[in-house]
Amino acid sequence: MTAVQDGWQVVAALDDLPAPGMGEVEIGRQLVLLVRRGDSVVAFQGFCPHQFARLAEGRLDDGWLQCPRHQARFSLDDGSCGRGWVLPPLKRFAVKIDKGKVLLPAPLVSLE
Repeated sequence: MTAVQDGWQVVAALDDLPAPGMGEVEIGRQLVLLVRRGDSVVAFQGFCPHQFARLAEGRLDDGWLQCPRHQARFSLDDGSCGRGWVLPPLKRFAVKIDKGKVLLPAPLVSLE
């Protein structure tokens, strides 16, 4: 569902993401996790930086994303790793919602 316009690409329909919930999209060679929080969406790298588990297979818990493989937790606010683990923060991507579509930058570049 990728259509590029003015530096943004359409990657999903907002209604295709459960609220709250997660989905993933592949952009080129990158897997991107989309997390819907009400009418907003945050986007992170799709693989855990520790053992490369698919984060969409994890679970959401009160503002945190829990890795399905080793239970590390990442903040949905900024991607930082929670207590008990020393891992780099998840790469974040800018997100826009326009007319019910979820857009990511084209080309895809992390915010950090």
